[in-house]
Amino acid sequence: MKYPNLFKPIKIKGLELKNRIVFPAMGTGFLKDGYVTDDFIF
Repeated sequence: MKYPNLFKPIKIKGLELKNRIVFPAMGTGFLKDGYVTDDFIF
């Protein structure tokens, strides 16, 4: 595997993410007036 740590958990300031694949709502078009819409929550 080219990126062995990609699917491993990571802890950032007490917040543990189950993998390192993270993308912001503003990059998907699911942001309205600065807030995440229900369309983005899955």
